[in-house]
Amino acid sequence: MNCFSLCAIFLFSGHLVLAEDCLLEVIRDPFNQFKAQTSHVPAREISNVLSVSLGMSAEPITYMGLLPGKLFHRASASLTIVWEFMPGIIETCPMSQHESISFRSTRDNILAEYDDEGPVVIDYASSIKLTKVPRTLDVSLDSIPRTLDGMPNLLHQEDSVLNSYDPGTLNATETVDLNFFGELQLIKEVFDKVSQNYDAVVDGTPDLYSFVLSGSREIQEVYGVDSQKAQDAYRLAEEFLQQMYLKVDSLYNKNVLITLVKVEKDAAIRRSVRAVAASPGPTPKHEDKYNLAAEYSSDFPVLFNIILWLVIILTLAIIAIAYMLGSMDPGDTIIYRMTSQRIKMD
Repeated sequence: MNCFSLCAIFLFSGHLVLAEDCLLEVIRDPFNQFKAQTSHVPAREISNVLSVSLGMSAEPITYMGLLPGKLFHRASASLTIVWEFMPGIIETCPMSQHESISFRSTRDNILAEYDDEGPVVIDYASSIKLTKVPRTLDVSLDSIPRTLDGMPNLLHQEDSVLNSYDPGTLNATETVDLNFFGELQLIKEVFDKVSQNYDAVVDGTPDLYSFVLSGSREIQEVYGVDSQKAQDAYRLAEEFLQQMYLKVDSLYNKNVLITLVKVEKDAAIRRSVRAVAASPGPTPKHEDKYNLAAEYSSDFPVLFNIILWLVIILTLAIIAIAYMLGSMDPGDTIIYRMTSQRIKMD
């Protein structure tokens, strides 16, 4: 990353905001922990911000949008939706295709402190997805298809997303549109199953939900940002999310932290055959010029140093042993002495 991308900043509401910061919208904040409903937060700190808001320890953060809050008054759950857009729409938090918002630290903190008490952790937004729920809920979630192949059956149900909202110009027979409907249906199915297992959410442990909406970005990419399908997808997603907010808020008795993170991603490198045949969208305004590295584990520096110094020590040891053997006088070795005496005896 060069100096120009590091120093790229713009003015927003009287505050300096880094161009790489993500737009964070606080939908539900039961204990008023956030100073503003809309703010910008570094992508790498979102998970730590959620950990702090849930009353757990986290790494130091530079985000200044949190209030101290009360120690024993914390949200019972956290729901975060990561909504992807094409570049040039929101002008914040640019990401390449291989990048994603990680919630690993939040879920690790919850599992480390409350694993024996059965928290609900459903993290579908991170690059490495994780589902850790009580056994009764796990059986229910197993019935939800994880691929697009099983989604058409769910979408044809009477209470599905496709039948509950006006699809407008969207067509579920198109692969890109089906992917969009499938993402919304997945979120609906998860909370339908959770609501059927109410005991899992009243156990006193913090729960974590995270989902990503990439289908609307794919529609913008294929059909165009200003196309009617893109507008219908945005409208439908807004209506759906509002209903999900109300459902989750009611499920946790208005004691849930709900946040929406908006990011922009470049166009996908590959497309499905049907998507290519469709009318292509406009060329992205900028390519991935930041050359950002993939996310690494917090243990990476430790492992790197262990392996590095182990290799250096072994290499030096081999060189020293080889040098000593090469410069050793034959009479100094026990092998020479034993063999020489045996030769004399023979």
